[in-house]
Amino acid sequence: MVALLLCLVQAVTGVILCASPGMAWEFSLTSEAEWRFRYISRTGPGDLFGNAQVAQHTPGTASSIGLAGPQSQAMRVEGFSSKGSDAAYAEQRWFLFPEFKANEAIRLRAHLTFQGNVNANYRGGGANWVTNPHYSGWTMLDSRDLYSGVGLSVPVLRAFWATTKMPWGTLAIGVRPAAFGLGWVVHEDDSYARSVALIVPYGPLTFVVSQYLHDAGYQRTDPNDDRNTRLTGYTIGTGVDQNEVYTLNTAVAVRYGQGSLDMGALVYLTERSGTHTWPQGGGTYQDDISASGIVKAVSYGPALGTTNLPIYITDGKVWIGVTYVKYAADRLSINAEYDIGILDYRRDGGRPISGFSQAWVAEVAGYSGPLKITLANFYKSGHDRRGGLFMLNEATGGYTNLGPPGVVYSNDKFDYFPGIFLGGGDGPIRPYNFLLGLYGTGNNSYSTSGVCTFEDFLAYAARVDYAVAANLNLFASFIKAERASNTGTPQGFYTGSWGAFIADPADQANAPGQGTQFGWPPLVPVTGWGLSSTGPRQYFRIANVPDNDLGWEVNAGFDWKLLEGMTFKVVLGYWQPGKWFKWAYQDMTVSTIPPPPPPPATTTAGYLVGRVNANRKIDPLMGIQWNLLFNF
Repeated sequence: MVALLLCLVQAVTGVILCASPGMAWEFSLTSEAEWRFRYISRTGPGDLFGNAQVAQHTPGTASSIGLAGPQSQAMRVEGFSSKGSDAAYAEQRWFLFPEFKANEAIRLRAHLTFQGNVNANYRGGGANWVTNPHYSGWTMLDSRDLYSGVGLSVPVLRAFWATTKMPWGTLAIGVRPAAFGLGWVVHEDDSYARSVALIVPYGPLTFVVSQYLHDAGYQRTDPNDDRNTRLTGYTIGTGVDQNEVYTLNTAVAVRYGQGSLDMGALVYLTERSGTHTWPQGGGTYQDDISASGIVKAVSYGPALGTTNLPIYITDGKVWIGVTYVKYAADRLSINAEYDIGILDYRRDGGRPISGFSQAWVAEVAGYSGPLKITLANFYKSGHDRRGGLFMLNEATGGYTNLGPPGVVYSNDKFDYFPGIFLGGGDGPIRPYNFLLGLYGTGNNSYSTSGVCTFEDFLAYAARVDYAVAANLNLFASFIKAERASNTGTPQGFYTGSWGAFIADPADQANAPGQGTQFGWPPLVPVTGWGLSSTGPRQYFRIANVPDNDLGWEVNAGFDWKLLEGMTFKVVLGYWQPGKWFKWAYQDMTVSTIPPPPPPPATTTAGYLVGRVNANRKIDPLMGIQWNLLFNF
């Protein structure tokens, strides 16, 4: 298939050259190929979700415990292994970066990957083949039976854009990698721009104006979108209904770069007017904004699944700001980034919702010959659930209409920094962690491609590098991490299940709740008890996790450039999860299926009961990863 594609490219190029003798097209191709192996091991029976040894030897328990791990943007009880304490898997990826140069002014560029999904058959056009979280861009070597005729991977065009140099600047259009600052919010590996941009250099300054000329692009009212089928009857019109069209969707940036100093600022503004939501269930959420988590969280009417309740007509604004500075000298380098998110939603029939979220990175490095020592600090703000309840969907901030009297909402603020609002953002923290990011820091902080976005997160890190030779670097790193918010996580919120769990009402007064951790953000505030639900429930106060400790991780390894264009990388990791997991993760060691409660309570058929057990032991995790990377 690769040879066929290359031949096709050469043929098209040849036709263009022959047909247009006045145009001197040039074609260039660079590539990245990588093989990656990972081995993850739990050092004892204490898993994140309970004691595996007890669970597997206790008759009558409704669940088993293997090795917890990530699947589809969430931590699962048996994500890495259904019974064992170890997991090993190998992956490969191949990225192609073709470029067509028409002349000195016009260029066409693309990113082409060959990727596959775990145990998925591409025949039939299933979306899972190309969009599998945690493996996007990768193909697992043992995930399919090649002898049965199932292909190893398929080509996926991830980006395609054009740039045109003009006397007053460069015009860019199309889907292209986006990077700004240190990459804590906008990183080129998992952030993409889809706008029309004008880049104007002026001495050491560069000015950028970027404008989106289309709808959001991933929702249920897109023009010519087959997901609109049979939704006409559910569309609710209003006098000022602009559907999902943005009133404003603009980014502006300025950058200064000269000598050892690089600094810049970016502001991204979005505004929607007259969008509406409908709180009933159905084939979709029956609204304009089903797929937009940040908008959905603040625009829903009263509890999803209820009837005869008002529709909120919403005017919303979101501002994202990124500022950074990089300074490099002979013996010292300083890198810093500060980010803010401002949210303002005015709802017809509901109270206004606002938010101010923050994120930052600070890094300083000192050099002495072949030795480099780096210290770093990372932060992204989390939710505020003071009082054990956080709701945004009611019309007023007073009392619930479904729960017991006297339950009061704590505030009207949305202070959770959305790590994936602009794509991803793990670039600056990659050198300091391995297992912590692989496990999504515990709160399912993953982008749609499975990259950890480190949300509601605070960490201090250090790293030592020693260049043994020009082609060999040894390193060791340490990171200590916490949840950023002291009131951001309900006790027993994470269940590790594909289905629903409830916490044992007889154990530490935990209340019923929904355990499927899908979607963004991990704590979507659309119900009262635990910020996430797919149906109406009673509203309960759920105590916050009292300990923010995510644990510590130490790593060591090397980067060895074996040949020109060929690098071998190895990292060994050891992570001791902290006490936060004991409170936030339900202990499913002896989980059971409860009998249905008496009417009119919600049935628990198909549910499992877990419990919060802060006295249990969670054993450390160890891992090794080696990468063989080719660049040519």
